[in-house]
Amino acid sequence: MCNKTSPLNTWCLNSFKQEKSLLTLNGFVYAVASSPIDPNFVAVAVGDSSIKLMKNKQKVKSFSKNINSEVTQITWHPTKESLIAFGTKDGKVGIADIISGSKPAYYIYTSFNQSVYTLVWSEDLLNTEQDEDTSKKYNLFSVSDGKIMQHYVQSFSLGKDSLSPDNFLKNLLNEEETNSEYGLTEFSVLKIKGGGNIFCIGKFDGSIECYKSLSNKVSKICSLFNHQKLITCMRWNADEYDEGSEQPVYLASGSNDFNVIVVEFNQILNQFNDSNTTINVYSKYKLKLEGHKERITCLSWCKGLNSLLASCSYDSTVQENNNKVTISIVKKCSLS
Repeated sequence: MCNKTSPLNTWCLNSFKQEKSLLTLNGFVYAVASSPIDPNFVAVAVGDSSIKLMKNKQKVKSFSKNINSEVTQITWHPTKESLIAFGTKDGKVGIADIISGSKPAYYIYTSFNQSVYTLVWSEDLLNTEQDEDTSKKYNLFSVSDGKIMQHYVQSFSLGKDSLSPDNFLKNLLNEEETNSEYGLTEFSVLKIKGGGNIFCIGKFDGSIECYKSLSNKVSKICSLFNHQKLITCMRWNADEYDEGSEQPVYLASGSNDFNVIVVEFNQILNQFNDSNTTINVYSKYKLKLEGHKERITCLSWCKGLNSLLASCSYDSTVQENNNKVTISIVKKCSLS
């Protein structure tokens, strides 16, 4: 948990006691991400135009080569252990080899004018590129200025030819299915076991558009209408969906309406797969969590217990929620 006083605090979810506080940062902490390959590596996006790298009790390393603005978002590459993508407050998207730190960060051209608030690595949603190097099949998606952009990373040499021109996500969809390239606020992808992906697009009006990509085809699943204001974050409780399994798959969404909505996706997908027809309006949900007093800023599912959800809000609280809808305030801190 972080605030403007700059410490990075670690809490025990069993005792709700603070275990560690690292007073090593020089600016506002915008995002924290652990490596999917080695969770001991933790990257921190900081307002002093740097990315901090932490590993257990080792000395904190700072990466700032060619970063000239506050870092607002970070995300590790799924298979390249030292590669991290980052977004900045002035609308730039870059990639850096943060562990070796031998090369400066390189930027992808974008037309963003505002802070980058979402970054997602995902496989090619149309599966158009086949490469023996599995690390190259991942594209980077960025969200800012009410639009989503897709970036193809051609190589990991981090040279001037390694990053290809941007492609708007709307190019993957039929023109009639996406009314505008603007008004988009969030993006999330769920891999389907055996091939394909489900991806969701959050919008300014509080709706969520859900799509399924399979065999070079994109089909609209449904439109979720459960929020009254713009979508700020979306998180799946699983990394992969197995259509033959009864394991529940949940999509949690947060909004400027202060609420967290949890939708069980199994029923939606079963209905769509049976009829192969788009569900125009879907407003059913598993849970509606109303404990926060300000807009939701972040959601995170517990990897070991996929019914446990933590939500963070501008009301300076982190709340823990389970299927019984019990809510515990973990910590309250000042944002001033």
